[in-house]
Amino acid sequence: MGSAKVSSLPISVLPGGEPSQSLPNPNNLGAPLALLVNDVRGAWAQVYLPERPNESLGWTPARDLSMQW
Repeated sequence: MGSAKVSSLPISVLPGGEPSQSLPNPNNLGAPLALLVNDVRGAWAQVYLPERPNESLGWTPARDLSMQW
């Protein structure tokens, strides 16, 4: 599980790629942004995105997440 430490979490298709979207923190319901982490590769974390289709994945800088194992 990872909680966003920034106000806007950048999401890329590939690790190190240009962000294709960003997720607001807090989310549109006012809750802190928390995402399930699928993988970590160096400075990048692969996360499940809160969107359709289910199980969509994206990459974000690991430094922008507070991860709990």
